[in-house]
Amino acid sequence: MLVWFLLSLAACRGAVQPMARAQRSVHSSNPASRLFVGTDRLVSALSRTPELEPHLSVNPAHADHLVVASQTMSPDGEPLSCYAHASFDGGVTWHRTALTPPNTTACGDPWTAILPDSSALVTVLGNNGMVVFRSPTGGRSWAAPPTTLRGAFDHGMLLSDTASSATYLIAGRQVRQASGQSRSGVYVARSLDGGRTFTERTTVVLSNLAYEAQSPVLLRNGALLVGAWDHRDASNRRLERRRLWMIASQDSGRTFGAPLLVTEHCGGTRPSAWPTFAVSPRPGRIVERVLVVCEAEALRGVLLAHSDDAGERWTPMTRIDAPAGVDGWTKTPAVAASPTGVIVVTYYGRGADTASRCHHLYATSSVDGGNTFLPSVQVSSRPSCPETGTNGSAVSSRFPSGGEYSGLVAVGPRDFVAVWADSRDGLFQLRSARISVPDAASEPP
Repeated sequence: MLVWFLLSLAACRGAVQPMARAQRSVHSSNPASRLFVGTDRLVSALSRTPELEPHLSVNPAHADHLVVASQTMSPDGEPLSCYAHASFDGGVTWHRTALTPPNTTACGDPWTAILPDSSALVTVLGNNGMVVFRSPTGGRSWAAPPTTLRGAFDHGMLLSDTASSATYLIAGRQVRQASGQSRSGVYVARSLDGGRTFTERTTVVLSNLAYEAQSPVLLRNGALLVGAWDHRDASNRRLERRRLWMIASQDSGRTFGAPLLVTEHCGGTRPSAWPTFAVSPRPGRIVERVLVVCEAEALRGVLLAHSDDAGERWTPMTRIDAPAGVDGWTKTPAVAASPTGVIVVTYYGRGADTASRCHHLYATSSVDGGNTFLPSVQVSSRPSCPETGTNGSAVSSRFPSGGEYSGLVAVGPRDFVAVWADSRDGLFQLRSARISVPDAASEPP
């Protein structure tokens, strides 16, 4: 992740209780129900630079239409360029385009969206702020010039509201208050013209801690939910435990309510992959279930929690990747839910070979709203080994799993597509695979 400013935010009052050493695991009692994984395919192969941190979106009207954005880095860890990849056949073939922000020497933190009219957007960070690229052809070609929003932003994220045809742009932002103090904030802008222009709705300052805005989601009733993950105090001291928050807006991002605590169990104090939110329908219920996945402390497990009241209350974090008591390196979970409420979680893991420095992409699924999960299956056909001279030590140290997030979307009632950075040949390249969930009887959450 490109960090354009030192975030400073949210010291919460009161002592933080230590996290329990282990969470219970939840697994389906039906071992015959296993996920089906298709062939993993090469999305993009650059000749000399590692390609990292893919973000994936699917067309809400045409599930075969996918768009991925990625970034590259030099072996010494400097961000270089960004790319967009579009597929119109469900991920079998991809069309790649280089995206170059104007008046900049670097590009990173890519994020994507496909709008209801099938146009595609990609936002990235350049030296001068956030840049939004727009493709009226869904990724075949990109209009020039892109839109630039100048300022001290960090990691822009796009979110398309199919009900209102609005597009949200959300990011971390450094702001200076009337007292002269610099604060971290959650920046929210909105576009009503298909991403051609964006108008700021608000910048929310939660407290005096440094924090990062996290993956936003929308509910059916129009509520906008945005995560915020704190990490340092106002003196730049690392917090003893990072806390994950959520803020909610009922008026299209103009105002937000009080911060809602999600969990303090994500990732401990060390730099980690991003927690990821998703929304899952609940049969017969008006309010959807909001899900979050993240890394456990010391990378020993994938944790999941959910909320059935728009983020007000959350279940305890539960380990979903392995039976209780089994330690193993796991990293960078992603979660997605289909329109029928089927949930898939992907993550990187080293499996039983804990001494190895290589890993695979794994997937697990729930058909009962996240209450139980099927046994994990291996998605990647060969191990990814990031510590190579071609990637460079700076890249493999900064991005041991190829980025702070990876791509995962639902493309049908029980079908999903994953895109990830894979170093099986000694250089991070993008690969994709289709994941299908067996048509077993499911229980409403």
